[in-house]
Amino acid sequence: MRILVSLVLVLMVVGIGLYLLGLPPFSQRAPQTPPVPELFTLVETGDVAAIEAAMAAGADVHARNAAGLTPLMAAVTSNAPGSLIDTLLAGGADIDQQAASGVTALMLAAGQGTPAQVIHLLNAGADPTVLDAEGKSALDHGRTNSAVRTSGIYVRLDGLVGTPFMRGWPSAYVVPVESATISSRRNHLPGAPRAYRNGVHEGFDFYQGTVSVSITYGTPIRAVADGVVIRADTG
Repeated sequence: MRILVSLVLVLMVVGIGLYLLGLPPFSQRAPQTPPVPELFTLVETGDVAAIEAAMAAGADVHARNAAGLTPLMAAVTSNAPGSLIDTLLAGGADIDQQAASGVTALMLAAGQGTPAQVIHLLNAGADPTVLDAEGKSALDHGRTNSAVRTSGIYVRLDGLVGTPFMRGWPSAYVVPVESATISSRRNHLPGAPRAYRNGVHEGFDFYQGTVSVSITYGTPIRAVADGVVIRADTG
C-alpha cells in the first residue's frame, strides 16, 4: 500500500513539474495554419476573388493536378473566362509552362478550346513556336479542332509558326525600333487626351529618351507591312 501511495505521489510531482515547465503533454500546441485552398478547385468554380486570395496566401500557380496540368492549363480546358486566365497570369503563372507531354496552355486552347481562347493567350504573350514532345506546335493542335481550323485565328497561327517570337510581347507585335519598349509617359499611350485627332491619342509614340533605346536621325525603322509614305510632317 505504501508503495502504491509513493508511486502516486511521484507521478503527481512529475505531472506538476511538467505542467509548470510547459512540457508535453501539457505544452501548448502550435496553432494550426489553415490549408491553402487548391487552385484547381477554385478554377472549376470560376471564383476569381477566391483565386486571388489563395495566391496571396501562397497557393502554387505552378502546381500540377493528377493529369499533369497547371492551374492555367486547367482553366483553358474548362473554358474559363479571360478574366480568370488573366488573374492566374498576374499571379505569376507561366503562360508557356509545359506539361509532361510538352503541351502548353496555347496548344490546349488550339486543340480543344475556342478561337477566343487562342486569341486571348496570343495577346497575353503565349509563344506559338513552342513544340510539344511529339514536335507539334499550336498550329498542329489547331488542325484537329474544327472550331479553330475554320476560323481566322488558324491563319494567324500559320503565319506565326515561322516568325521569330519576341517574349513579353503579344504574338506578331512589331516594335518599330529594335529593342525599344513602350514609352514611360502616359501621354504617349493610346487613350491620352489630345486637342486634335478627335480629342484622343490612338497610337503609341516612340520618342528619344522614353523607350529605353536611342532614337536619332537615321535610326532604322521597321514597318508593320509594305507600303508607301504619302505624307511626312516636319512641323
